[in-house]
Amino acid sequence: MPWATEILDAVYNRHIGLNELEYEIVKSPSYQRLNRVRQLGLTTILVYPNADHTRFAHPLGVMHLVGGVTGSKYLNLSSETRQFLRIAAEDHDLGHGPFSHQSEAVFAAVSGKDHEEILPDILKEEQADLLADHGIDYKKVAAVARGELMDYSELIRGHFDLDYLDCLKRDQYFTGARYGVHNFSYLVSVIQFYEDDAGIQRLAIKEKGRVALEHFFEAKSHMFETVYFHHTNRIADKMLTRALEELVLSKYDPKSYVATARRFDDAQMQVALENEGGLTSELMRGILDRKLLKQAKGLYLSKPQVDALDSELFSSLERIREANKIREVETRLADKFGIDEGYILLDIPSPPERDISDESVTSDELCFVMDDGSRKPITEVSSVLKFLKENTWSNWRFGVYVPETHRNNIAVDSVVRILSGY
Repeated sequence: MPWATEILDAVYNRHIGLNELEYEIVKSPSYQRLNRVRQLGLTTILVYPNADHTRFAHPLGVMHLVGGVTGSKYLNLSSETRQFLRIAAEDHDLGHGPFSHQSEAVFAAVSGKDHEEILPDILKEEQADLLADHGIDYKKVAAVARGELMDYSELIRGHFDLDYLDCLKRDQYFTGARYGVHNFSYLVSVIQFYEDDAGIQRLAIKEKGRVALEHFFEAKSHMFETVYFHHTNRIADKMLTRALEELVLSKYDPKSYVATARRFDDAQMQVALENEGGLTSELMRGILDRKLLKQAKGLYLSKPQVDALDSELFSSLERIREANKIREVETRLADKFGIDEGYILLDIPSPPERDISDESVTSDELCFVMDDGSRKPITEVSSVLKFLKENTWSNWRFGVYVPETHRNNIAVDSVVRILSGY
């Protein structure tokens, strides 16, 4: 088909074609904003200075991959189904706020919605009529982004999906951290679908793609260790999160937030943070000038190290995080050690998400389709994937970050006593 326009993507080294509908979506204000929102946020460039790519190209990359898979003659999908899935891929990230995932927790605390839950509001305002003219329900598009299971939706949101495949390839390309590079094109070629008991077309991988899938999950694990959870990046992330909290929680109420802050891009939010004054500006300048807080000695701990300090400590950390009492604990620690409030930060990550059998996506594990046509969970077939599933906690770390002048003055046992009281 003749394309309305083509956009050159350096990651795939080819032009990605867009039809008239897809081009209209790209020209919308919400989509154009993605060109001013970094894919990996503000802080990753402190470690990987070339990681300055934006959210704009990623959804197009996912759409390109979805178009390739759904255009296969073996699937024999209708043009309407293919178009719907391409639009769902193109629109899935429109709800990202400034700095992408780095602002997610703050935005969700104010609006009560994460970037996927905000998508219906954006689509209703900007695309509902346009999509309806092409027989597409904007609510159904948003449902795919939220992980609601329907025919072929696992291409975009699932255990192994094209969203994550593009993210991994794109982030490896721009960071240069190409550890465990996976056989990308072959992985796409071994995707298969089957009908489950509810009559829904589900994604699976052909058995011959086992080694390629192992390499993908290995590459994903390496990227979390070396890029997404790099210790410098984590410290800067916490500083940025606190600066955003200081600004957003004091400036916006839940009713106005969705209509205002969700429209910010990185530059607008950065200027707002720099100009706010007080702790907000100081933390922001610390990030921009690379004057970061440091790990308190003995307080950057894996889960086994946390358990070794106190068998109940991890449960306390989970309660603190889930009850949103991190700032309360930080205040107590600041008083205890004579540190200005806002300059001792706790890093309590959530449990690992989107692993090989992530139940937030579906209760069923990703399967291999065997040569005889039967299906088996991938961890039953592959010892490598079984190990990676069991090793998802390897990058989890609990951290306490303080000014450099205090990094050797924080008593670990005193911190544990305070934390264990929750």
